[in-house]
Amino acid sequence: MQSSQRERGEVSKKGLLTGFPVRHLRHLRWLVKNYISPPPSQWADPASPSVRHSRIVPTATYSPWLSDKQFLAIYEDVKEHTLVDVYRCYELWMLAKSVAQIPGSILEVGVWRGGTGALLAAASPSKAVYLADTFHGVVKASTKDTRYHGGEHADTSQAQVECLLHSLHLTNFVLLEGIFPEDTAHQVAGPIALLHSDVDVYASTRDIVEWTLPRLSLCGVVVFDDYGFSGCEGVTKYVNELRESNRDLFFIHNLNGHAILIKQRGEARSSTRLPASEKRRAYRVAASMPVLVYGQSAHAPFAEPATTMNVSRTGGLVPLSNQVIRFQKLVVTNLQTDEDAICRVARFIRNDDGHNFVALEFLRPTPHFWAIDFTGDPTPLRAKLTS
Repeated sequence: MQSSQRERGEVSKKGLLTGFPVRHLRHLRWLVKNYISPPPSQWADPASPSVRHSRIVPTATYSPWLSDKQFLAIYEDVKEHTLVDVYRCYELWMLAKSVAQIPGSILEVGVWRGGTGALLAAASPSKAVYLADTFHGVVKASTKDTRYHGGEHADTSQAQVECLLHSLHLTNFVLLEGIFPEDTAHQVAGPIALLHSDVDVYASTRDIVEWTLPRLSLCGVVVFDDYGFSGCEGVTKYVNELRESNRDLFFIHNLNGHAILIKQRGEARSSTRLPASEKRRAYRVAASMPVLVYGQSAHAPFAEPATTMNVSRTGGLVPLSNQVIRFQKLVVTNLQTDEDAICRVARFIRNDDGHNFVALEFLRPTPHFWAIDFTGDPTPLRAKLTS
């Protein structure tokens, strides 16, 4: 059955627009103000006179996304779930591919309905992609901001985002509901290779970046979605302040509206040089702990007993005969304490004897799961624990 004009987001021939996406009707006033009734050649919001605007119409014509069949296929599936245009979506797609060899995860803060988060996860299937949002709208709006006052973009939910990602058969993601970094940053393990910040306001952007920079890998990338747009002057001001004060960052302003920062030097030059609090989380103890691992193999569910090789606050290393895939979710039971933890497969390790091991990473903070104190001497302890 053919869809109606309204379902296709079209207006009748008597209307002014044809093929106008319904999802952009919320911005109709902005479109009328800026295009149908255009502003002067230059302007600034009275609340932020130092951030000047003009209508930008680049004359370049090369459009590489039109030849990228993989991108076009995923964009077709996600375009109704994002307010980000195809130009910025393609840049995110290429940046996610470009950081594949840089240590660390991908972090997006400001997910809305999950469109760009799905793009990032699809573009970099070997990386964990953390998707953080309040799912209750914009937070931390202040006098430094112009258009935003708090609560905007609340028309979404965690379930809606999860449904989109599962429909695209994506599994390398972790959804974080709450204010970032205050509520959910403790769930992000290890360094960051790429941050996509799309939170619209000054204070929220500042807090996210200040948390990320010490964890950003050398050559890691920070992308600000809102940098070049009228109404997001708070973000523009913060990024301008940051690039003037931090010489470790290489700055690019793309005329599609993105600002991009690349870390060219600094303390976190590798995944091993993290803040002290993160280093303590990674301390490993060589310990034989009896566990039961539950999961789904290619053929059937399984419950496999195993004994850990080493453990840490963030997970453990176990031999596993059942076939699993990277980022697959598993449940591990500590048979000594009968406590359960939800994990994911972080990586595979093969030792000199040809035995295969799976590195498991907790999806939620579980510092006492192994009943071991990891806050002391980082030197691995030789412990043999029996049930």
